[in-house]
Amino acid sequence: MTTEFIAVPDTGTVADAVEALRQFEGSAEAVATIYLTGAAMVLSGAVPLARIAVSPADTPLASIRETPTTCAPDTPEREVAELFDKYNLITLAVADEHGRLAGIITADDVISMLRNG
Repeated sequence: MTTEFIAVPDTGTVADAVEALRQFEGSAEAVATIYLTGAAMVLSGAVPLARIAVSPADTPLASIRETPTTCAPDTPEREVAELFDKYNLITLAVADEHGRLAGIITADDVISMLRNG
């Protein structure tokens, strides 16, 4: 799991997400999905980068969000790999017991895990 991800308030717009992308210094894999959070970093949605790229700057992110696939921080590696396979994921949000976004797992993480496992 990495804590390098992009999260913007669920009240934001596409312009806010683009600005967060510009300021992000993490890995390229981590930008595939922009996560939306409410109060106390509670995960409320996810927006694929491709959807942001084709949407007008003033589009509310809440109007183009998807329900994110998540796992708990202690999810076994095998289950994480199954989620990636089942939903064809590039990133997987890791949320704690209160629904707060704790980090993400990237497809590269899963590939490394499978090679070393």
